[in-house]
Amino acid sequence: MTSRPNVLSLSLSLCDLQLEKRIEKRKEAEKNLEQATEQGEAEDVDKFTRRTVKVTREHNEECKKLLKLMGVPFINSPCEAEAQCAALARAGKVFGTASEDMDSMTFGTPFLLRHLTFSEARKEPIKEFNYEKTLQGLEMTADQVKRSLFSPTTV
Repeated sequence: MTSRPNVLSLSLSLCDLQLEKRIEKRKEAEKNLEQATEQGEAEDVDKFTRRTVKVTREHNEECKKLLKLMGVPFINSPCEAEAQCAALARAGKVFGTASEDMDSMTFGTPFLLRHLTFSEARKEPIKEFNYEKTLQGLEMTADQVKRSLFSPTTV
């Protein structure tokens, strides 16, 4: 009888991988910030400064308090927010997921919206990605994507 990892262990493994990825991105941003500062490039300094911000538990609690005071409902995700948003979208509770990276697509969100929070000054159009059309373009099935994500070499 073969041993299969359960959903919880896969979920925790994905959380660990995501955390490692974020730590690496922050380290890279810190290095780039140092270079931009030395070169006096104000726009890059601003960009990399934003990438080095570490959101704390206190920040999260303050945001929840503000949302509650404004009457805005919110959900506490047990782990990866993109996974939670994708699950809500697949269940038909919301239209899709808004995110600046493509992680939500790996969790099967029907629609991904990027650049939703960009200021008008940046003049970036909101981009919509359709999961089914993306799979068709890649000539893959959802099962193939899942197998590639949960293969022993990636988890």
